[in-house]
Amino acid sequence: MGINLNTLAVAETTVVHLTDANDNKLYFNDEPVTITIYGKGSKQFKQALSELNRKSLQRKGKPQNLAVIMDDNVDYLVAITKEASNVDNPDGTPATSEDDFKALYSNPKLFFIKDTIQAALDDNSNFTQK
Repeated sequence: MGINLNTLAVAETTVVHLTDANDNKLYFNDEPVTITIYGKGSKQFKQALSELNRKSLQRKGKPQNLAVIMDDNVDYLVAITKEASNVDNPDGTPATSEDDFKALYSNPKLFFIKDTIQAALDDNSNFTQK
């Protein structure tokens, strides 16, 4: 008898504890500042990747515009974002909508947030079921 590989199945989501540009974990009122993202095994991730690839193929053979590519990447990150905890918009309201996440990921001065989310997504161990 061998190993049942289904026991190694990954979770659909992971909670990413955000850090600042100096790699310090962020807290608000002693609670972690987090974003929950969908992983590679989820339907949401597959749909987001499919849409990203569709947009890329539409531009194939055409001059690439960096701003458009960056916008596509932001849309991809928004599509794989499930929720945020202890993250507020500039006006103080909780970040809960796609528009809120788009504004967050589009802010060039907060590039490290996108980097943190992408790094978490790329690390399969973040999605292991513990």
